[in-house]
Amino acid sequence: MFTATQPIRDIVAELSSAAPILAQFEIDSSRHGDQNLEQACSAAQFSVEQVLEKLQDAALNEDGAERPDPSQFTLTRLIQHIVRVHHRYLREQLPRLIALAKESAKKPAGESAEWRRVALLLDELRTTMARHFEKEEQVLFPYIAQIDDEPRLAYLPPNGGFANMADTVFLMAQEHESVDHGLREIEMLLSGIAEGAACRDFVAAFRAMKSDIETHVQLEDYCLFPRALRAERAAKQGR
Repeated sequence: MFTATQPIRDIVAELSSAAPILAQFEIDSSRHGDQNLEQACSAAQFSVEQVLEKLQDAALNEDGAERPDPSQFTLTRLIQHIVRVHHRYLREQLPRLIALAKESAKKPAGESAEWRRVALLLDELRTTMARHFEKEEQVLFPYIAQIDDEPRLAYLPPNGGFANMADTVFLMAQEHESVDHGLREIEMLLSGIAEGAACRDFVAAFRAMKSDIETHVQLEDYCLFPRALRAERAAKQGR
């Protein structure tokens, strides 16, 4: 998953077809290697969302290569994948989308109230996800990794004071549902805003973020959490 703040040199190193794709948008991977993608797109006056879409498509199809399946990762590796790919992506994208929505709300158009509501909902999402990530990264994920690395430690109480992992997993799932409700409200608001170049770019970026959140939630709710609960149960039964 590429991001707008990722350096050009890192994108080219990760994707062999990136250089010719970037060249189509007048971005020289050699001269602009130290810039991030957003800076390079701004200088070339191209939509960063459009370039990101091309890069993501190429990554999915390059050489027909089989991409890693996160469901086959160890619990510890899966946690690392979730944090490094999905948590990082959301932390980078949300502030940018909030700024774009607030900028759109300032324009003298009939939809300024809708844009203000979109910005507010995105800001609430950023606050919610910051707290959610803190509970996962500081409490739940370290405990799961502990079980994965040394099952005998499964009896140690998790840091942070939660009574058991099942209750915390249930709370995380509830928070995921709340996030989904907020995303659907934003989608409805956007469907009522008149189309324009800026709006299309915003909608594309929002939908890319929404899709990433859905993938992220599925990995946690249907892969990480069930496996972690089984691992904890097995570890305790083995003692």
